[in-house]
Amino acid sequence: MQEVINYLKSEKLKFSLVSMDCTVQVRPTIKVHMNWFEDLKFKSELIENKLADEKTIFVANHFSHNGGKTYQEMSELSSRYQIVTSYDGLELNF
Repeated sequence: MQEVINYLKSEKLKFSLVSMDCTVQVRPTIKVHMNWFEDLKFKSELIENKLADEKTIFVANHFSHNGGKTYQEMSELSSRYQIVTSYDGLELNF
């Protein structure tokens, strides 16, 4: 992950929106997908490295039906951390 962060910093990027995979929701991660805890860590790393800030929109998406949480449960969890829970047809203006 640090290699990616270093590359993004070298390009002097600052994100307006970050879309994060959350396939397995709060269950243990699998090799090719992220979970909620990894999303929080990723968000924190982007902010700490000044690649994002309080104006950046963070969106959790790509949920598996095996993740164990309903849309409402994920939305309540996400909103506590200023993360949007996506759904089919979501449109964001920024």
